[in-house]
Amino acid sequence: MDRKLSQPEILDVIFDFVRTLGSDPDHLPWAHGSEAKRDLASIARTCKTFRDPALDILWRRQTSLRPALLLFPEDLWVSRERGKRGFKEFRREIVPSDWERPVLYFGRVRCLVIDSYDQSPPDSSYFMARLEMLKGLLLRCPTSQLFPNLQQLQWLETWYPTVLPVLETLSAPRLTTMGFSPGWSEDELDALRNLGNAWPDLTDIVINHSSRRDFDSAIVAAIHDGIRPLSRLRSFDTANINAEILLHLSRLPHLRSLSSYMAGFKFHFHPDVAELSGSVPAFPALEEISGFISPEILIQILSAMGESRLTSIDAYFFTSEGIELPKISTTTALYTAIADHCSPSNLTRLYIEDDWVDAPSDLIPDEFAFGDYAIRPDTLQILKPFTNLTMLTLESFHGFDIDDATVLNLAQAWTKLEKLSLGCVGPNRSPNFWPHASMLSLEYLAFFCRQLKDLRLLFNATETRTLSNSFDRYSPQHTLRWLSVDFSPVGEAEGVRQFLKELFPSLNWVSCEFNQPEDEEEMHIWDAVSKSFSSAADADEWPQPIVHW
Repeated sequence: MDRKLSQPEILDVIFDFVRTLGSDPDHLPWAHGSEAKRDLASIARTCKTFRDPALDILWRRQTSLRPALLLFPEDLWVSRERGKRGFKEFRREIVPSDWERPVLYFGRVRCLVIDSYDQSPPDSSYFMARLEMLKGLLLRCPTSQLFPNLQQLQWLETWYPTVLPVLETLSAPRLTTMGFSPGWSEDELDALRNLGNAWPDLTDIVINHSSRRDFDSAIVAAIHDGIRPLSRLRSFDTANINAEILLHLSRLPHLRSLSSYMAGFKFHFHPDVAELSGSVPAFPALEEISGFISPEILIQILSAMGESRLTSIDAYFFTSEGIELPKISTTTALYTAIADHCSPSNLTRLYIEDDWVDAPSDLIPDEFAFGDYAIRPDTLQILKPFTNLTMLTLESFHGFDIDDATVLNLAQAWTKLEKLSLGCVGPNRSPNFWPHASMLSLEYLAFFCRQLKDLRLLFNATETRTLSNSFDRYSPQHTLRWLSVDFSPVGEAEGVRQFLKELFPSLNWVSCEFNQPEDEEEMHIWDAVSKSFSSAADADEWPQPIVHW
């Protein structure tokens, strides 16, 4: 055998690749596929040289406690229905020999992300029984921790009165990453306040609130107390942020990622950021910011940062009753703040979406002064200097009022784009608005954006173009897979179909946003166009949504 295959570093790379085979990148990219598990187990049985490296990879990241608990003798547990092993209570006392197999594997676990303990229903009494069982194991464990080398621990189950005691039972001295949904008991609040003292080495935290305490000032205050001792945080993700939390985070020298999301779009990032202004720039190391953030707050944060190191901005401006959609003046001010405080060489991802929560399906943009909201060329041109963007999504409730010349100008600048979305997220188009961009805009994007894979654009497709008489530097673009045409007016299907097939030979998914009875004819035409392309199910990849914990 080649000596290189005796080196643990090389084997680690090889077996880690085996681990990724068959995994689901849309769920947990590092999770094992069932075939990969079998392959790693088989490799571990091959020879002594491969045994430990393969087992290390097999056990390094776990998404359930069940494999670990199955290492104990079967007669230790009270069986559940149909003879299945249950892990709720012990049948007998634990003896030292019960630990012979577990200790061989528990030390290999570096990461635990538990979505469900054992797929049981959300029952508090059952949860507490399981907690007592884990404590019982820890009490009789031959080492001081169940998983002594654990570095990352995320417990994603919700709807229980207490969660932190479980994390305490499973944690280890080297723990640097923690994620959980706080329970609603007072004891849980006390434990949350002591978070930084209990785990002083934490560098990455995700705190998802249970919806019983979505906007509870007590839990937000407890989070603030809990993170105050943590000076080495690199990433922080929580459902809501108040002024005190934001001020503390702004002073941390190593914080690179800040995120605030809430499941259910009626909750927002609502701190008062006036205190951030001062002589010392805020967030000196921040590279990524994301969340449900109002434009005004994002502008203030960017201004307080001075010359930022941001590489990624994801901002969602969800409007509900009593909160106005951003007008063009606000959008212009936001784009200007981004241009003033972000480096064109650093920023590679920009996602800005505004939407109206529970907007009536028959809402017509004209009723809200379309001209005051639609994004026009002069505003969009502000972002032209960001030539390193690979992903640009700007989705306005009223959409964009741009022409072919604007698209040409921007396409010449944004040549590295892999995804471009200039979309309208309102439920309907304005009946008095006719797009000024034509199918020529697609040719400009095809020529200059050679890496573009995903495109959303509103254009006029009523006048069919032929490529032989159009853009003189035309050449087919072979990377585009997905095209969303929004509410693009269209004339006849055959000409559009032929144009798209010649311009984008690899295109395999076309969609539109028409949903009103009066748009039925155009919807059917676009449907006929889309049927000429391969089914989206046959595509190499689906367009990936933004997922945050």
